Amino acid sequence: MAGKRKPVIPDLKALPLVGQGSLVELLLTITDPRKRRGRRHGLQAVLGVAVLATLCGMRSFEAIAEWVAALPMPVLRKFGCRKAKAPSESTIRRVLQSINPVELDTKLGQWISTLEGDQLEAIAFDGKTLRGSGHGEAAACHLLSAVVHGSGTVVAQQRVSDKTNEITQARAVLEPIPLEGRIVTADAMHTQTDLARYLVEERGAHYIFIAKDNQPTLHEDLASFDWESFPPSGRNLGEGPRPDRPPPTVDHR
Repeated sequence: MAGKRKPVIPDLKALPLVGQGSLVELLLTITDPRKRRGRRHGLQAVLGVAVLATLCGMRSFEAIAEWVAALPMPVLRKFGCRKAKAPSESTIRRVLQSINPVELDTKLGQWISTLEGDQLEAIAFDGKTLRGSGHGEAAACHLLSAVVHGSGTVVAQQRVSDKTNEITQARAVLEPIPLEGRIVTADAMHTQTDLARYLVEERGAHYIFIAKDNQPTLHEDLASFDWESFPPSGRNLGEGPRPDRPPPTVDHR
């Protein structure tokens, strides 16, 4: 962004920014690590405009600050900015570098989950290593994320320590997400009995897992199962097999 070009502002009426369940209400619950003396802007004001700028494509501290500086005062006041000026680049930088990133990420994920609404019907559970995040003796950053099918929105994520693996972090990632009645999909690594029981018995969710050679007994059982005689469930219970539907396939890779 250059000069005094007006920022692109999303439809604020479509976003729950203030009131119950709003972004501002959520940001007020985040711990402010700053000393009370010398604060010019409330934490929710700095974080609120920074989140809005990020949603509009700003990716650096400088870009966020320039975008925020061009906002009209009525928009800034929605976030609690009471000063004549918007938060500066140095203020935004200090705040974002000092807060607990896990706390902010978790609560933003909860807010985004409410925005997804009916689109949250199916959630993909997957891990990725961030390219270029490793340097010297430092290991690359590996994130386990919960992503909404269709929109690709990340509603929760957790860094996986190089001393453990994705399996141990599964519950921590899924815990803040409303899962009842929804479907969770995952790759073969997460085809685990404990996770399946957690989803069904504790969260009231459904799952679709992949069975490969890492679960040889399960893989063999599925491959040899008589799917033709397997009755459907739910409202069709007792009606016998459905001739119009082919039996499930088993991944032999």
